[in-house]
Amino acid sequence: MDHEEQQQRADLLSRMFAGITAKLEDAATIAARCQGRVPTEELRENANQLRDLLSESATVVEGASALIP
Repeated sequence: MDHEEQQQRADLLSRMFAGITAKLEDAATIAARCQGRVPTEELRENANQLRDLLSESATVVEGASALIP
């Protein structure tokens, strides 16, 4: 792999980890919002959003891991 390809891979990995960070920050915000007394329906909706964000994050992590030499 030449230097340009290495740089492109490093840039892609950096963007992937930035995306993971953003999703996990969103998840933390949702989780914090659920720490008080929240109606059951709202909890259910928040739990579904958390599940989706964490699933998306896991997918990106797997892709990033595959790109790490």
